[in-house]
Amino acid sequence: MVDHLAISVGSESVVAEPTARLRAAAVPILDGPRRTGEGYYGSHVPDPEGSRIELAESVRGVEAAAGGRGLARRVDHECDVLAA
Repeated sequence: MVDHLAISVGSESVVAEPTARLRAAAVPILDGPRRTGEGYYGSHVPDPEGSRIELAESVRGVEAAAGGRGLARRVDHECDVLAA
């Protein structure tokens, strides 16, 4: 079972800005944005079906935080997270 999907967006501002836009649109923010005890910066938002999506500064940080548990795959793709 997948716990959540983490998307590496490359920088703190690309985590914080879409999170703020989602919050302003009344989308519930599950966590963050914040720097975790493991040292990565991210926020968690729900998708329309309630699954957890993480916007992460770096997937490498998420991989390290997982302590080798699970699978993290990096996808290099530029996109506007809130594109219609």
